[in-house]
Amino acid sequence: FKESLQGEPLMPEYNSIDTSLSLNPPLRWILQKLLKKFGQERPANILGALRERSVPELYRLGDKINQYKDAFSKFLISNRYDILLVPGLGLPAIRHSTSDQLTPSVCYNFVINLLGVPSGVVPVTKVAAGEDVYSDPNNKDLITKVATDSLHGSVGLPVGVQIVGKPFEDELVMNVMAQLEESINFHEYPKV
Repeated sequence: FKESLQGEPLMPEYNSIDTSLSLNPPLRWILQKLLKKFGQERPANILGALRERSVPELYRLGDKINQYKDAFSKFLISNRYDILLVPGLGLPAIRHSTSDQLTPSVCYNFVINLLGVPSGVVPVTKVAAGEDVYSDPNNKDLITKVATDSLHGSVGLPVGVQIVGKPFEDELVMNVMAQLEESINFHEYPKV
């Protein structure tokens, strides 16, 4: 991957992923165990997933993705769903230079991208006073801390929903997005 950059520097947001991938497997395994021991379950799981894959593993993953796509399409068709409305992001806009630490907040987008179906995000409301605070005494991992910190000062930022359609139904998705935008009339933008 880095060779394809042809000497161009890696974006700082990718440094932690690059560092994780450069660890040798025994060191990565030890670090993963230490993270779990200190209550960092999600970062440990992400670290465990970041590794090189063999060609047969990539083929198996490709087969699983295709099975998942088929199951999703069958689900939509059998339930007669034309459109799904899902969260646009797990957080309102995140602070600059925190995206590498908040990768899980885009899990909704990852799934839709994996499925290869048309989708789009439309703002529907803004973060209200009191919604910019989060507390979970049972979850003290680094991801939750960064997400909680990112919420502070988010009052007034837009919150969107993602409209998801069936394969090749791009026009329907765009139509629903336009209708939603028109009916909500969301044209207030926060002052930056």
